Amino acid sequence: MRKYFILGLLWELLRFSILFFSMQRQAESSFILWIFSQQLIIFYLYLFLWYNTDKYCHYLKIVIAAKALGIFTGIAYLIKMVYFTQDLFFQAVFTANILLMDTIIMIFMIYLAKKYFTNFSREECK
Repeated sequence: MRKYFILGLLWELLRFSILFFSMQRQAESSFILWIFSQQLIIFYLYLFLWYNTDKYCHYLKIVIAAKALGIFTGIAYLIKMVYFTQDLFFQAVFTANILLMDTIIMIFMIYLAKKYFTNFSREECK
């Protein structure tokens, strides 16, 4: 499982960097709020999960909740972008691709959490 957490950690770092540098071109306040909603927190959660999964196993649930929050705010931003601006086709496709990757990762994390918590009893996961 550690390799999945390292991949998640790298994805969050890459995602944050790409969004941060693309944000500098737009400098739109709603976009800034979307960027800083949860990316760096998830990075640290993945770091703890990679370091010691048994000790920090409940962070899996937080990762899933944070991913759901990021997807929700991303969808709200995408809807705002499509309905209230005209010439942002590339940016809408870019945002939709990031939301797609986040959704896939969230589904995978739900699968890992389900597998992890069914394999170990509650007493081992404290």
